[in-house]
Amino acid sequence: MAGNDALLLEIADPATDAILASVGLAGPADVAAAASAARAVQPAWAARLPAERAAMLNKAADILERNAEELIGWIMRESGSIQPKAGIEIEHGAGFLRHAAAAAIEPNGLMLPSMDIGRRNFARRVPHGVVGVISPFNFPLVLSIRAIAAALATGNTVVHKPDPRTSISGGIIIARILMMRLRRPLARLFRTQSSAILAMTASGFPKSAARLVAPHAIQRCTACAEQNRGQGATTAVQRSWTQGWRITCPVCGLRQQDIRDAASALISPLSPFEGLWKDALHGERLIEHALRGSAAGWASRIDIVRLLLVRRCPKPFNHEVSIDHSTILGAVVQGFDECVAEQGFPRSTIARPILPVGLRIALLAGTSIIHQEGPKLVSELQHQTLGAHYARFASIGAGMSVARSSPPQLN
Repeated sequence: MAGNDALLLEIADPATDAILASVGLAGPADVAAAASAARAVQPAWAARLPAERAAMLNKAADILERNAEELIGWIMRESGSIQPKAGIEIEHGAGFLRHAAAAAIEPNGLMLPSMDIGRRNFARRVPHGVVGVISPFNFPLVLSIRAIAAALATGNTVVHKPDPRTSISGGIIIARILMMRLRRPLARLFRTQSSAILAMTASGFPKSAARLVAPHAIQRCTACAEQNRGQGATTAVQRSWTQGWRITCPVCGLRQQDIRDAASALISPLSPFEGLWKDALHGERLIEHALRGSAAGWASRIDIVRLLLVRRCPKPFNHEVSIDHSTILGAVVQGFDECVAEQGFPRSTIARPILPVGLRIALLAGTSIIHQEGPKLVSELQHQTLGAHYARFASIGAGMSVARSSPPQLN
């Protein structure tokens, strides 16, 4: 949701502390949105024939049993269960699904005694609407299914909160079987490789933005990290901590800080480009709007960010500093290439565009400057590139010219 910085929580094997997966932690806004969505579809679900609801629950039981071997392994690793106990969860979970399916097609009313001659009294069971389910960690699968299946069978919709320690076996497995989508191993859905966090963090972003998302936390907001720790979410990672275009925290607005063990962290917390902070904030907003799809304009801000890091040709000569890699950004923000050379940072390129926060200020400021200066500056920069990069700058310049000659779109 716009303005909500979702958290990512690492799920660990309690026996070995090995990380099994990363899952999202919902906030109050997410819960409200889920409840609203559940309420919107509940009348249609309750209107389905009882036999249809029963068939869905029976099919979910079949899927659960068919994938028992893999799911037992997940329950054991995530909750610390022994194999027989995990097997019981699968067996009883399938049993509760089938029991709920049977209940769905039972008579939903009673004929009650009447105190008046000639009068009949009927009682009919109707759905509550949206049911909230909170389940524990000790029997995560079976205790979740027991409540969820009964609610669904009787025409309700469900918002479910599993225990964070067993989010997979107590939540995600159930969601997958009820959606009839457990057609491939869960290991392919919840991987500890970098692509797991990347897929959640960059969901909905253009492909070009994926390179601006790190596979792990590269920065953090100190205030939010302390708040997470106080709430017992010590291992939680805010999405913005992996986003290589951020210099501020979207939750509290404070400045992001490089993680000190990052290979490219600045030696000093102060950036040599502090004077460009205002422009950098504008550049950050431009990229954020582009990623949300709300940016109207002449070119992808992501393309601008990455093209600023391409090599300049010819390379400028500097008597004082030996610069092996001069960039287009160095032509826009004076001193950038010299700073990188002096501090010995790894060379950032169009393929590796994530910079430490102190240098990112210059990159975002450069994006803002190009946005404000327009086609003339782009044309000047274009003549300092070769090959495919020359063509990309030409495309950007053409797009800017068209957009700036068009009347503004008012919302």
